[in-house]
Amino acid sequence: MNAQLMPVPFRDDTVVLLGRDNEPYVAMRPVVENMGLAWQVQHRKINERFTSVVTEMVTTGDDGKQYAMTCLPLRKLAAWLYTINPKKVAPELHDKIIQYQEDCDEVLWNYWNHGQKQLIAMLEERAARILPLPGVTRTARDGINFKQLIILQEQGRNLASLLVAATDSFERQGLHNQLRQVNDALGLPTPPLEQCAVAIQRD
Repeated sequence: MNAQLMPVPFRDDTVVLLGRDNEPYVAMRPVVENMGLAWQVQHRKINERFTSVVTEMVTTGDDGKQYAMTCLPLRKLAAWLYTINPKKVAPELHDKIIQYQEDCDEVLWNYWNHGQKQLIAMLEERAARILPLPGVTRTARDGINFKQLIILQEQGRNLASLLVAATDSFERQGLHNQLRQVNDALGLPTPPLEQCAVAIQRD
């Protein structure tokens, strides 16, 4: 059985949560590559240091093929993050490493427990500078700065792609609900679920 895949915006990136047996897991390759680190090196370290909890989860990609993803339980993410010494990476990666160490597990934990609305509220609360969005009349977008707007737009695109690729009715309903919440925050309409056609695989 495929794991439930949930793309979550973090800063300018997208991190992937997967749910299994009511426990959140983190797909590690997107995190590693978002931070600018070499996947092969970190993959080996993850398997060596977290051998008792690291697992491979099967997901279905946009192309309809199945892929195995190396995952850690979310409760172990911070432990791995702090194995990275910001002083020993390239200078241009230093700030990114610090951002992930300080905030990533908290953002993911909030998303897992409270969903999209709580995540958006947290982003708004942390915004240092609010930018006006000309022409926007929907109050749901009040308080969202430019960076948050870009993050939400990217997540909307990701959710739309996943929705088109999904064939399981329960999964499609969940993805459609998430897409509607993102679009509501952006002040955009969401088409009915039945209009979000399933992609047809052709030979």
